[in-house]
Amino acid sequence: MVSSSPSSISRPINSLKPSCENLRKVSMNRLQSESPEVKLRRQAEAKLVARDGIMPALSTADMQRLLHELQVHQIELEMQNDELRRTAKLEAALKETNSRNENLENLVAARTAELQKALLAAEAANCAKTTFLSNMSHEIRTPISGILGLSQLMQRKGPTPQQAKQLEKIITCGHHLLGVINNILDIAKIEAGKLDLEQRDFTIKELMQGILPLINESARAKGLEFSVELTALPEYLRGDPTRLAQALLNYLANAVKFTEQGSITLRGSKQDETENGYLLRFAVGDSGMGISPAEKALLFESFSQADSSTSRRFGGSGLGLAITRQIARQMGGEAGVESAPGKGSTFWLTCWLGKGAARAAPIVPVPAQSAEQRLRQHCRGKRVLLVEDEPINREVTQMLLEAVELVVDTAENGRLAIQMAEMNKYALILMDLQMPELGGIEATEAIRQLPGFESTPILALTASAFETERQRALDAGMNDFISKPVGAEHLFQILFKYLGRPQDSVTQMASSSVELM
Repeated sequence: MVSSSPSSISRPINSLKPSCENLRKVSMNRLQSESPEVKLRRQAEAKLVARDGIMPALSTADMQRLLHELQVHQIELEMQNDELRRTAKLEAALKETNSRNENLENLVAARTAELQKALLAAEAANCAKTTFLSNMSHEIRTPISGILGLSQLMQRKGPTPQQAKQLEKIITCGHHLLGVINNILDIAKIEAGKLDLEQRDFTIKELMQGILPLINESARAKGLEFSVELTALPEYLRGDPTRLAQALLNYLANAVKFTEQGSITLRGSKQDETENGYLLRFAVGDSGMGISPAEKALLFESFSQADSSTSRRFGGSGLGLAITRQIARQMGGEAGVESAPGKGSTFWLTCWLGKGAARAAPIVPVPAQSAEQRLRQHCRGKRVLLVEDEPINREVTQMLLEAVELVVDTAENGRLAIQMAEMNKYALILMDLQMPELGGIEATEAIRQLPGFESTPILALTASAFETERQRALDAGMNDFISKPVGAEHLFQILFKYLGRPQDSVTQMASSSVELM
């Protein structure tokens, strides 16, 4: 082994003095976190270096230990530098993240403001559309009411056979146009989420009585066989029979329209039962032309038809099936079709209906002729006020009222109606809603404040067909809501409902005379 002299070792040691001094400074910074024993040792070493200026001669083992410690301290310094760099990077990243978060918050706030603005614009547009449809409904239904009313008056005057046929065609066309308008309004309500369903007790027999006569006649006119198969259906139900009848009539009317020969069958069955209700399935099968898979995909879409070409043989707005599906879905069910070209079609729907209360006997409506006779016999000479701004509709309604020997006063607007009510006592008031100067709602509220008119029947007679208008009328103090056009038979039934009963019972009667959309 070769030994090294002390001088050969001390020279490189002396060259390490600056590094030792730096190490001393770093070590002093670490004293705060070290134990008292370690601090004391390091302070002693520092004094030794300061006193002698150089490190004392050390043994080889001491030198190895010192070199090892220097290397360890160097690594520690490098690690601390790395940690400082990582900390700096983290601080920079945190700063960038905070900046991005701030920008993101500003962006979210801006987008939220844009969405709120768009929502307000959409609500305003939807409100404008509803108002437009309401106004258009009123504007279109008003002349239709005049056309149908005058046609019915002419029918009552004993026309010739040819005239009777022509009048019947006028009435048929008028009701067809009215049906298209009603479908458009229904689609608008569906899109706005305002297609409300009524909840009342009814029976399957009553439901069928409102459907079958209409289809029997049209099927017979085309030479089609029409049959009904109802299997284990509950007798008493609760729900919206008007909307259910509308859905079934849409199916049945299409079956008659698209079937040239053969048969049509309406089937009904109970699919499920719970404590609160029943799941029913109705299906309309026909032996018509059938539908291809591509056409079936479009059938239940609004304004879509299997044949939309300009040369199509069959008319229609393409709304009926879309309305039927929405009615079924609002009743907790679904609607669909099974069909193939040349093999006929089966349109079906399911719906949940509640369990209705059993009745001792079904309610039998008063026949139209009986209502007219009873009005003439029991209400002759009673004085009524007709408030209507449209001259033709005013003339038609006045002639119908006078036909049952009622005494009729007329007013062209709500302001004149109030003046006439102040001067006369009326057994009943028929009130239009949309009129110049003063509308029917405001006029009714004023008339209700007059002495003697607290319980006088006031019936809305209007071309409006919206549930919101009906509710406004009832809230204003009206007893009932009649949507024009109204047939003479139906009008007489409603009039007798109020004129043929004691006055004090009128205010207790529920308003349920009219089918609304």
